[in-house]
Amino acid sequence: MTDKVKETVFHLDEGLCTGCEKCAKYCLTKILQIVDGRCIMTEPFKCLECGKCVQECPESAITIESVSPEGEGAVKDISGKVQFTPILRELTKIMLNELGSVQLYEFEGMDIKYLDNFEIEGERCYTRLYQTDKIEKTSVSNSIFYGLSCSKTMCLTPSEEYDLPSFVMDWVEAEDAIFFLCDFLPADDPGRNRDYLTKYLYTPLEDLYPKYSAIPGIEPINLYWVRALASPYIIVGNVEKTPRKNIEKIFDCALSYFKAWIEIWRDAKPQDPHSEYMKLVNERKKMARRVYIENDPAAGILNKFLNEEKAHTIMKLVMP
Repeated sequence: MTDKVKETVFHLDEGLCTGCEKCAKYCLTKILQIVDGRCIMTEPFKCLECGKCVQECPESAITIESVSPEGEGAVKDISGKVQFTPILRELTKIMLNELGSVQLYEFEGMDIKYLDNFEIEGERCYTRLYQTDKIEKTSVSNSIFYGLSCSKTMCLTPSEEYDLPSFVMDWVEAEDAIFFLCDFLPADDPGRNRDYLTKYLYTPLEDLYPKYSAIPGIEPINLYWVRALASPYIIVGNVEKTPRKNIEKIFDCALSYFKAWIEIWRDAKPQDPHSEYMKLVNERKKMARRVYIENDPAAGILNKFLNEEKAHTIMKLVMP
């Protein structure tokens, strides 16, 4: 099955739209505008179907859907490509140097070699998996869309013998802003387990959090399903790329959080996966993965640009 970019159909309930401009503010490719007090989509072929406009609309006035293209379709000629920040390159370099990771080309019986280097509308992309001591899987994924937006993700998921939190980093960059998320995803409920909260969250992150939570654009997450799974130290928000120091600050946040995670990884000791405690931990991991797969907007983006099988495989690899 070949990959064809699906066409996007934008629907607006004009009776609900108030022209508040929240949709336009959060649109990654800046194709939403308020005209005569109502939202319009100016260039549907640039829509990533990330769902940000749907999520942010306070009146639930927006819906978007994909329509399979007729024939082969044409690659859109888009000039003015964005120069993206090399955050993933730096994190991967640290991972390889500090964790002794080895790249995998097969996972759970699936051949994933073809994801090491593939294209989306002529842009080179990759999703790679690594094997590391104490870690079930380390995923590193870089996808570029039309040269106008990129999604860079890294996730390290501990194996079933360890109660370490997962390290997660999302960096979705467009021309003028970056959606950034960085967190230690708890493997146990920190509200229930105070020792876990202290050891894996408070100790490594308490001194870092005040510094990075003050970055302009960083704000409390508005997605309830993320709040239910995240740590109290999650850093998330839409950060403007001007002034340049904003990018430098979230870049530094990603590196600092990752280095802090490596320190708790070094000290982690295996536990009995059959113990009652680890049964709870591993059940929470499974639940978190299921919730992410069902709700993460990355699924919509990948389904627009790739065939369903490839999109599903990538989602399975990159989820915590």
